[in-house]
Amino acid sequence: MVMRYFGSKEQLFDAALDVDLGLPDLTGTDPERLPQTLVAHFLAPWEDDSDEGSLRLLLRCAATNERAAEHLRHMLHEQFTSSLTGVLGHERAAAGSGLLAAQLLGVAFTRYVLRLRPIADLSVPALAELVAPSMRTALALHVPSPL
Repeated sequence: MVMRYFGSKEQLFDAALDVDLGLPDLTGTDPERLPQTLVAHFLAPWEDDSDEGSLRLLLRCAATNERAAEHLRHMLHEQFTSSLTGVLGHERAAAGSGLLAAQLLGVAFTRYVLRLRPIADLSVPALAELVAPSMRTALALHVPSPL
């Protein structure tokens, strides 16, 4: 059946890794609310993902499989850049996609794979508020005041 529907095991693997995070074009989003909006959109498919769904599988595979890691790197870069270009411009969005991915993958890993409390128990809006300050810094929308 694998050969019939996918052609090979590698093509089946590629199909399993093909994940759309559903990040919208954030053009017009209030810059002060951009971090919360981005976190909410990023976490939405994880919230809907089954116990061991494609997102968790992709995250786990990327840790030990270079093909999966490359796929995840490309997917995150493209989807974050596309979502944020209208707000930040293409260069800033592309440059910041790695830092945003690092932060949000850390949140996803902690919440959905490790299920570390209290992160796993927080509502998505509460979690978005918690990580918003570091996200603002990553997005270069907020420059901390000197002490």
